[in-house]
This record gives sequence, C-alpha cells and structure tokens, in this order.
Amino acid sequence: MKSKAMQDKLKHIENSSQDIQNAAISQLELFIRYAEKPDTKDDLIQVAKSVKEILPKLWQEVNT
Repeated sequence: MKSKAMQDKLKHIENSSQDIQNAAISQLELFIRYAEKPDTKDDLIQVAKSVKEILPKLWQEVNT
C-alpha cells in the first residue's frame, strides 16, 4: 500500500505532466494554424520556439 505522501507526489506529477502536455498540444495547434496561413514566418518561428521550450519540461516531469 502506498503512503499518503507517495500518493500525493504521484498525483502532483500526474497533474503537472498533464498541464505541460496540454500546453504543448496548445502550442502545436497554434503552430499548425499559423503554418496553414501565408506570410506568417515570424509567428511560426516564435510558436516553434515555445514548443521547443515546453517539451523538455514535459520529458523531465514524465521521467521523475
């Protein structure tokens, strides 16, 4: 049986991972919308940088 502290930590990790995943998905959806429009090079680059920043955080949360 898991201790209360362990259950709380696992729940926190699960919630954090879900929040990061949702943020990454949101950024990818934004990237796709911009990619489908003409003349959005600067916006597209910014969205790609945002996704690049979020993904390592997701990976770290999943692996801790």
